[in-house]
Amino acid sequence: MVPDSLTLRCYYLKLLTIRQTNKCLLPELD
Repeated sequence: MVPDSLTLRCYYLKLLTIRQTNKCLLPELD
């Protein structure tokens, strides 16, 4: 079962958002 590109795109954007949020909250972990 392969997820479609839209699902992957949403998942990827979610990961990017989490990374950016973590970078703002915990800059020392960059």
